[in-house]
Amino acid sequence: MKRNLIDRRELIKGLFSAMAPLGLQAAAQKACILQDKALRFEVLISDGKIVSRKLHNRLADEIIELPKEDFTLEFEKGLTITSSALAAEVRRQTSTQAEFLFSASAGRLAGLEVRVQYEIPSGKAYVRGTRCARIA
Repeated sequence: MKRNLIDRRELIKGLFSAMAPLGLQAAAQKACILQDKALRFEVLISDGKIVSRKLHNRLADEIIELPKEDFTLEFEKGLTITSSALAAEVRRQTSTQAEFLFSASAGRLAGLEVRVQYEIPSGKAYVRGTRCARIA
């Protein structure tokens, strides 16, 4: 009878090679989480793009998947730009406040910056968002 045995070294090598893609994926993603006792607001960014936005209402025990698009800007002559057309990064974050910077560095959109700020006001059960656009 033939046995398929592996030694300890092969086992460890196999485990590390199976876990490597998972580690790389997790390292490329950045989670921005705002929360208090009533809410949890989560934005997941991967490779400079928002891949997920969720709102967890803890009071109602409800999780809402929000659209990935954070905003849409409409300019003269019909030009429309969504947040997915720009590179996203977290600029500042605390447990109840966050600021994102969406920017373009090339093409027709070069110099466009959109700052998005989110805040969970103290003692309130909602998320406040503000947006500010500028063309440099």
